[in-house]
Parts: sequence; C-alpha cells; structure tokens
Amino acid sequence: MKKKILLGLFILFANLVSAKNKLEYNVDYSQDNFIVVTISKASDSSSLKDYHIVQREESLEEIAERYKVPVEDLEKINKISRFDNLKKGRIIYLKPKQRRGNSENKK
Repeated sequence: MKKKILLGLFILFANLVSAKNKLEYNVDYSQDNFIVVTISKASDSSSLKDYHIVQREESLEEIAERYKVPVEDLEKINKISRFDNLKKGRIIYLKPKQRRGNSENKK
C-alpha cells in the first residue's frame, strides 16, 4: 500500500515537472521488487513516448496530432473509436507492441 501511494505521488509530481521542463520518465520494477525510475531530458516529446496519459477534455484526434500518429492506428492499437469520450488518466498506447497482453510480453 505504501509503495502504491509513493509511486502515485511520484507520477503526479513527475507529470507536473515533465510538462514544464520537457522531461521523460519511465517507471519499472526490478527483479528485487525495487521501483526503478529513469528520468531523461526529452529531445522531442513525440519521439520518446510509447503511451500518452489522457488529460482533461482531450480527444483522440488531438493526441494523434501531437504525436504524429494516424488516428486510425490509435483506434486499432487501443481498440477504441475516435468518437469515444476519453476519461482523464486513461493510457493511450502509441505503438502496438506496448499493449499489455501481447504474446511477446507473456512468460
């Protein structure tokens, strides 16, 4: 429980900092169950991201334009329609291999 709260606070803080300073971060777990956070300066925000976290009142078209990805690709990857209402906090995957549950991610 404590780890989840700390991780949640970190992600909130990182989103605020990265939006202003154009930083990228990645959160993973090590084999020893440690939280590993990699932070780097973004050279181009559209080239480093594998996913996007929906902000208030964003549309799929806006996300597609921001990352230079066709809307049709985002619809297919995320199994959604451009006409769906996106809820704040939802993860939109920008690349097909990043979706959980693909055969390459299974052990």
